[in-house]
Amino acid sequence: MDAQEAAIRRTVAGYVTDMTRGDTGLLARAFHPRGVPAGHFENQLEWLGVEKFAASCVGPALPRDVPEPPSEIEELRRSGDTAVVIVTNVWAG
Repeated sequence: MDAQEAAIRRTVAGYVTDMTRGDTGLLARAFHPRGVPAGHFENQLEWLGVEKFAASCVGPALPRDVPEPPSEIEELRRSGDTAVVIVTNVWAG
């Protein structure tokens, strides 16, 4: 694993933690300002802007004393200075 991939993996780990804890400020930093969080939630495909996605994580946020649910990077693709990461986890549904 090279330094660039290690940095991407650290960003993803922070994203998962910030998402499950409902930390909107830190969560928004995991995305490019024009990034598009997309994924399946309750059997529906969601395409949200960064701010709307971060805000949606506040309600179901887990307290700090509750263990973080498991997550896994299923795929990480890089092309130039762009990365696409597919992450699976079980949280809030």
